Amino acid sequence: MASLSTPFKAESYDIWPRGEDGTVASTDIGVAALQAILLDGQLRPNTILIMNHRIAATNRTTQTEMSSHIEGLVSAEHNGSYSDAAIAFAADIIRGSNLAVTSIDVATIDIPLAESSLIHSVQSKGQSDRMVLASPSVTEVCIAESSLIHSVQSKGQSDRMVLASPSVTEVCIGLSPSHQGQDMGFALLRTAKLRLGQESCTYWLEKVLYCAVALVALEISIHCPWNMLADTQKVVPKLHSFTVSSTTISAEAICHFLLASGESLIELNFNQVTLVHGSTWLDLLSDLATRFLNLESFSLKILREEKAGHMAIDYSSFDKQHLEEQYRAGIQLVAKGPSHSRRVTRLSYAGPNADKVLRIVARYGRTVLSSYT
Repeated sequence: MASLSTPFKAESYDIWPRGEDGTVASTDIGVAALQAILLDGQLRPNTILIMNHRIAATNRTTQTEMSSHIEGLVSAEHNGSYSDAAIAFAADIIRGSNLAVTSIDVATIDIPLAESSLIHSVQSKGQSDRMVLASPSVTEVCIAESSLIHSVQSKGQSDRMVLASPSVTEVCIGLSPSHQGQDMGFALLRTAKLRLGQESCTYWLEKVLYCAVALVALEISIHCPWNMLADTQKVVPKLHSFTVSSTTISAEAICHFLLASGESLIELNFNQVTLVHGSTWLDLLSDLATRFLNLESFSLKILREEKAGHMAIDYSSFDKQHLEEQYRAGIQLVAKGPSHSRRVTRLSYAGPNADKVLRIVARYGRTVLSSYT
């Protein structure tokens, strides 16, 4: 067990050397040698899996005792996101390795704590509420029990306190070994689930939009300026499914993703998306409904417009009665709030003529304070 007086060294956390922005210093760990092995065909993987473990900032700042201990594990505050560091590292490996990419999946996975963990849970004396402290890393940092109990008692309250869960970002790149070394690149890519930040945005968007001719399903979250991407090339994917989540983006950029999908798109999903540059959801959804006549389903969740700040689009004025009877069974509404201020910020539809239903739904969206999102 480590004591508070002897915290772990930073090297025990940052196994690979990193830059100030949190990205892996690929040149310092022999990535060039790995690329040479892949180019020579000595290694023909069907999957590349990159895992990036995380210490939540709240776990280091909420409690003085935890902060003094955990700071020893982290060499610096990284400005880049953990998911961005992982996907940027994946790009470093793939770039120049002549691999044939078939799928990309970026996901953040919560890590369960061991039942034997000293920081798994603590029961305050005389209270039934449970306090859960997150493990600050995959290799669990043991904190002296007396310190942990002090953290509970120092609050002087019975409210349950839950700190951030430990997690790991996984980047899984599917490959075709039989096509390795044949300059296929991203031509075989069928599905992509991406979370992109400043460090990785340009590379991955260029590959997905301008090289992935076989791509049919794209789920994307972008945290970088759209103008980072040169959009003068021809968009090639004929998408069947397109999902945008946790993103601030313009209507123009969304339409750019779908330039080649006019006849193919059947599923459209927006989840926690904020439109910028004066874009409105009324105009965008109406436009999309006109363009994608083969649409079979759509989902709208927590949509916002930059000009309205933190205000969400409310569809509570929409009712199933506004649709023809044949479409009503396919619509799902999630209403929240008391009856006198009912709000609908989540709705979905699956059924015939989804384009027509989307056009009708778009007219009923209004911007209101998002108190119950």
